Amino acid sequence: CSPNYVIKKGLRLWNAAIPERCRQQFRRGDEWQCFFGYRIYPTLKSPVFVVQWLFDEEQLKMENIQLGSHSLTETQWNYIQNLGRDLRNSLRDVSAVFAPACLSHTLISKSNWLDFQVRGTSLNRALQCWDRSLQENKNSRPAARNCSFHHIDQCRLPHCNPTCPALRDQVTGQEVNMVQLLMNMGFDVQRISEQLGVAPRQLLGMLSNGG
Repeated sequence: CSPNYVIKKGLRLWNAAIPERCRQQFRRGDEWQCFFGYRIYPTLKSPVFVVQWLFDEEQLKMENIQLGSHSLTETQWNYIQNLGRDLRNSLRDVSAVFAPACLSHTLISKSNWLDFQVRGTSLNRALQCWDRSLQENKNSRPAARNCSFHHIDQCRLPHCNPTCPALRDQVTGQEVNMVQLLMNMGFDVQRISEQLGVAPRQLLGMLSNGG
């Protein structure tokens, strides 16, 4: 089933409540689109901090892409790259965000969530800066310097962030790095290097060491 169909069906089964400000943006019958973050975000009044992996594992599974289980086709590899690009673009105007370029699904529920970083800033630090900013705005105080809460990885490949959670081969269950995993799935270094406009050695370094 497509994500759209699932959301529409869930809307009926759950008797879901949709915020009125978002509902008004769509014609009758299309309110289900408010369940997409990028649709509802512009209608929100309350401050929101968005946490999002740029390469969502469950999203890939819905497209029958499970890294390590079979070779990747060119279409599937392009889908993975486009997913990261589209998510990155959708978060551009979000004021408070933490989005590592990792292949995963859950984040806060992981025991090592404090380890993940975006260009040297942890989620914990970003949340502290965001909370501090809310207090400063409330009390009309000037914003603190060097305390950002807008962090989106700019590297274009899955797991190009060195702090990403460990990957496991779906077949063997063994921990592997991204290079090993992609090589086992028929990853064409030369072809992808040409697509990205980088040297093959640089591409392998991006995957091994984080962009």
